[in-house]
Amino acid sequence: MLIEKPYIWLHVASLGDLKATLSLQAYLSHHYHLYLSTVTSSGQIGLKSLTQTNLIPKSAPIFHPLAPYFAYEQLPKDQKPVALILEYLEVWPHWVWIWHRLGIKIIVVDGKITDQTMRFRWFLKPFFRQIDLFLAQSDQDAQYAQLLGVRESSIHTMGFGKYDSILWTQEKEKEKTKPLNTQRDLRDILLTVGCLAIDEEDLLIEDLNRFYQENLEWLKNQTIYIAPRQIQRVKHIERKLKKSIQSNLWSQFSITRKSQVLIDQNRLPNHRQNPNVFRIILLDTYGDLESIYAQSKYALIAGSFGKRNGQNLIEAMTQGAYLFVGPRAQKIETEKQLLRQFPMLGQEVDQMIQVFHQILHFETEKIDCRPSPVLINQAIQSLLGVSSKQAQIIDEYLNTSPQSKVQT
Repeated sequence: MLIEKPYIWLHVASLGDLKATLSLQAYLSHHYHLYLSTVTSSGQIGLKSLTQTNLIPKSAPIFHPLAPYFAYEQLPKDQKPVALILEYLEVWPHWVWIWHRLGIKIIVVDGKITDQTMRFRWFLKPFFRQIDLFLAQSDQDAQYAQLLGVRESSIHTMGFGKYDSILWTQEKEKEKTKPLNTQRDLRDILLTVGCLAIDEEDLLIEDLNRFYQENLEWLKNQTIYIAPRQIQRVKHIERKLKKSIQSNLWSQFSITRKSQVLIDQNRLPNHRQNPNVFRIILLDTYGDLESIYAQSKYALIAGSFGKRNGQNLIEAMTQGAYLFVGPRAQKIETEKQLLRQFPMLGQEVDQMIQVFHQILHFETEKIDCRPSPVLINQAIQSLLGVSSKQAQIIDEYLNTSPQSKVQT
């Protein structure tokens, strides 16, 4: 007799978090139907896009996280989830309280608990006690989870599943996407500044100003992409950039948005328009940062010069760009260790202006610092395998827990 697969609800915050769980979703979909929900507008757009490209096995109604009971009640009786999976920092207290009262098992994957979260432990403890399974990124996250009230027997240190998802996605799309540009002269973007945080915008513009005033002639016919972490910031950055340029130099600059850049027959931006100007392009489209990295010689991973304390390095690394990362990147300490272990992948800098001067040195001295695919693969091998282990522990837990035993 064929037994219908049970349902699991997976909730994430944003598009980045949705992508970070793609590999886990693939493993879980063998035994479960998946409901998916997300908070941000980018996540909701990404959810629809990834469903259309079949990278997500099953989409779910997109419910607002402030109305979890309403979402649950709308589901047919035979399609109600046996577990709620919350990813990373998405431990909404009212979600935990309501779903616990409904008898639904609550599981956290890629669990991250910051020092800031610990300041509110007096408030969060009653909710964390109701978490049934906590899969932590690090030993410190596991220790914090226990201090917040999660049972020690329910905590497992697993690592971060996003590394599996990045490579899994690339493998799935290998036949549909343009091959990785391994020759530096085919990469027509000089630098991509990825995931620029709000508190870093003025730092970047100030340092870029200082650099171009001394090196504008060299910058002609060069292209720099700026990708803000929040796409809504594009218009603000564009206004600040234009305001910062001296009026007598306007003719030597081109500041535009990616959506306005001419597209060639290969459906990739044509960055060689306006050959005698310094081109700054602002990324105002969703889901394109990875392909932009693939066309870039260098990548400056922002989010590491302000209060955010780091942003994903692996996406740019796997696309073959030489990396620069700032001094404030505690969130990605594991990834920074790769740069120290494999210095040909990139380097840490204290200020953004150092990035521009280092690139000038590399380019004028014709130093080839392109990481080889073999080196990149060697560097990330130690990070892989987390998603399959997470899925195995979740499956074992749900099949041994007396209150939620499921037949798969």
